[in-house]
Amino acid sequence: MAQLWAGSTAHSDAEYLVYEDERITYTEAHATVDALVAHLASMGVGHGDRVALAMRNYPEWVMSYWATISLGAAVVGMNAWWTGPEMEFGLSDSAPKVLICDAERLERVAPHLDALRADKTLHVVAVRAPQVLLSDDAVHWDDALAAATDLSPVPAVEIGPEDDLCVFYTSGTTGHPKGAVLTHRGAVSNLLNLAFWQLMAGSAEAKAVAAGEPPPGSDKVTGESTPGAVLAVPLFHVTGCNCCLHPITAVGGKLILMHRW
Repeated sequence: MAQLWAGSTAHSDAEYLVYEDERITYTEAHATVDALVAHLASMGVGHGDRVALAMRNYPEWVMSYWATISLGAAVVGMNAWWTGPEMEFGLSDSAPKVLICDAERLERVAPHLDALRADKTLHVVAVRAPQVLLSDDAVHWDDALAAATDLSPVPAVEIGPEDDLCVFYTSGTTGHPKGAVLTHRGAVSNLLNLAFWQLMAGSAEAKAVAAGEPPPGSDKVTGESTPGAVLAVPLFHVTGCNCCLHPITAVGGKLILMHRW
């Protein structure tokens, strides 16, 4: 999946992420991801480690995702509706080296950070939280990216198909939520399945036309356009991440994010 992200540089100035009035091209996203890669590496994140993401569907979630997996680390997509104690459980259970979170989630988890750091390091990157006063072991997103220009380039890392890609937690209906792990192979297999489905849809359309019948979906608007999606599900769920973010990125499409839905 890191190779998929690296290959998306080919889409250069095409719009990639839209959030309210913000527009981010593939070129701009890659510049941000590269800077975040350098920052995460400077914090000791590397192959086999984990980085937790706790925020709304912000563009920073997407760019943090690609930065993390580019290092061979796995993303822990935390439920953005979790309470402070639930966040403490998830962070204790998944043991990430870094937590990247927005102001809302930071306020919830702040009372639990000392306990989480009692026996391990947990570096915090605060997203869209300019008003929040941070401790010495935390940094604002913009400051982390700005400082990354002075850091050494990060060497390429070898990532295997069975390496962990991401961890998403179950709802916890019958107990504590459980972290479900997806590998790089699993994510690529899902993309291949989606591509096959698209091919079969094209085949069904051709057969319908040959038979003189209305093709499937002929009542929908058609024509040349840039692939895109309005995301009305959370990125911390496989539907948002693996079934929307991955394929949209793979085809150079546009992902439209919403504050809420």
